[in-house]
Amino acid sequence: MIRVDEWASIKIPWEKGHSIKKISKILKLIRNTVRKVLRYKSFKEYAGNKKNDLSKSRSNVSKFHELILKMLVKDRFIGSRILIELSKAGYSGSKTAFYDYLAKLKDEVNLSKISQRYETDPGVLTP
Repeated sequence: MIRVDEWASIKIPWEKGHSIKKISKILKLIRNTVRKVLRYKSFKEYAGNKKNDLSKSRSNVSKFHELILKMLVKDRFIGSRILIELSKAGYSGSKTAFYDYLAKLKDEVNLSKISQRYETDPGVLTP
């Protein structure tokens, strides 16, 4: 993903008449990246059209939101186990969509409150 300053450093030489090949050589970017940036009129438009938009894939996974949350928080399952259980429950989406959704869900849910760290002094046996 290109940052705002990189986006501007592509657009300005293009408006001055430099070629895509020259811009990509100077900025050490792939020509396809330069072409992609030049398709959009503003950075906001460019940033809004990224491939990582989960709106389509999220809808399929979000049907299982409560089940995922239960398995994550209550049962303390890891992602691969949750995916296996979801497949049994009827989830037919991709792994990538699921793991992206799970990562966003983990950010929203504060898992540090769920688990509590327990330490003992060296040489002390736990009950």
